[in-house]
Amino acid sequence: MGTNPYACGYAFVRDRDAHRACLSHRASYLIHAEDARDQIDWNPDWSRRARGFATYAAIREMGRAGITEMLERCCEVTRLIADGLAALPGVEVLCAPVVNQAMLAFGDDNHTEAVMARIVNGGEAFLTGTTFEGRRAIRVALASA
Repeated sequence: MGTNPYACGYAFVRDRDAHRACLSHRASYLIHAEDARDQIDWNPDWSRRARGFATYAAIREMGRAGITEMLERCCEVTRLIADGLAALPGVEVLCAPVVNQAMLAFGDDNHTEAVMARIVNGGEAFLTGTTFEGRRAIRVALASA
């Protein structure tokens, strides 16, 4: 099972004692480490794997500047894709990219679905469909570039 970067979140809490008190739980059936940091005292999801580790590692490796550059690249590439496709006949940009997402239509709903299926089946990209203002659309969203 791969790591989903959208399945984690972070909370930065200034008051360590308040953070621990709010999340910590003691029960007779739980084993607590007295000499080590116990995840049960800091994490609302005690029994799950460390889903945030992959994103934490990326932040540590790339730093603020690297994360910023990656996000800016995602936004720019999304704009380039939307602008390039908008120049083709029959392509309509239903929602221009504001950040890293755009919505496109290819004529009517059936044709839009058919175009999306051809792209996905061809393996060039993975796109998902959505309904925007009553019309089927292809959602172009970049998560890393």
